[in-house]
Amino acid sequence: MHSNSTPHDAADLIELYYQKGFTDGFPVVPPSRDSVSAMLSAASLEQDQVIGEIATRNVVISADKVALNAVMAGCMPEYMPVVVSAVRGICHPDFNYHGMATSTGGAALAILVNGAIAERIGINSGENLFGPGFRANMTIGRALRLLMMNSLNTRPGGLDRSTIGTPAKISFCFAENEQSSPWEPFHVERGFGPDDSTTTVFACQDIIQVYNQLARTPEPFLEGMADAMANLGSMNITSQQNLIVVLSGEHRRLVAEAGWSKQQVKRYLFEHARRSIAELKKVKRLPGEPEPGDETTYRHVVSQRGWCSRHLFGLSAELGRVALRHQHGNHQNLITRRKRLWTLRYSILQFWPSPNRSIMRLDRNACTASESSLSRIQNINPKPYC
Repeated sequence: MHSNSTPHDAADLIELYYQKGFTDGFPVVPPSRDSVSAMLSAASLEQDQVIGEIATRNVVISADKVALNAVMAGCMPEYMPVVVSAVRGICHPDFNYHGMATSTGGAALAILVNGAIAERIGINSGENLFGPGFRANMTIGRALRLLMMNSLNTRPGGLDRSTIGTPAKISFCFAENEQSSPWEPFHVERGFGPDDSTTTVFACQDIIQVYNQLARTPEPFLEGMADAMANLGSMNITSQQNLIVVLSGEHRRLVAEAGWSKQQVKRYLFEHARRSIAELKKVKRLPGEPEPGDETTYRHVVSQRGWCSRHLFGLSAELGRVALRHQHGNHQNLITRRKRLWTLRYSILQFWPSPNRSIMRLDRNACTASESSLSRIQNINPKPYC
């Protein structure tokens, strides 16, 4: 960390940080004592205050480490509460950081923000949701990645063992458009109040875009969505991994105007996102040759118990404490290590939350936001180790 510097000095520092390996491949903002102090003040933190610990890495993350990486990522001080809450999330044992960070599958860290704080600090929940042009989205996600690299040694060629990787590993942060949703928002479905602001972190692979501009009823559109979910090359089709479904404004209206509930959409996607055992064997996604009965035996993308449950499993936290929440739904024996999650933006379709998932409360306010224009599917890495 350096004192406030001239533009020429800053350019030299940027090159120095490249040489030291402190970047993600893009230039970073050289931190100063003033900029780090402003970050800490925005979250009411002392520099040596412990934010969390990754026991499997034997690393304690202090507030000054978070602040330094947030500055280097280009964050504004007002973003700091979201960054800190996301750090608390990945540090919780239930997130299983080591599995997500070292997977050869190349999992990215996705951050979903709910509540008034999203609009207040400018996190995009509308058009170009996962694209460029929004400082809060890009820098909050980047701050977490820089922290992972600089404080947790999660670097390519080192502890980051991704085979191919994804650009989403640089930054992946977005908000839910709660104002336009006909259903309750994600954090409310998971047991938080509508006036709470929350940060949810989850490990994911990448985005699959699903297009349909001709459907006038939900079924054709959702059929295409289900088919994309169940493509023969996906991890999900053999191991029933977790998925996030993000609906654009147009598709959200299509479903809502037909009077479909969130539960109906979940049921439809569960029933249609599947492949026969014979298909999977033919393309060698399952061992052996097709046998009698394989043509009419199906493997679903998510587990059968996953689509129907309203069981809530999340992490509720303010800046000073973390508490684990459980809330039971309609089933009595649903607390297992292998949980499933479905998420729908403008509403959230919740299947089973699993390891590599945390949700942290920030404050208590309401939120409004704008619209998006594309629907997407995101694969989530559910396994502790790959």
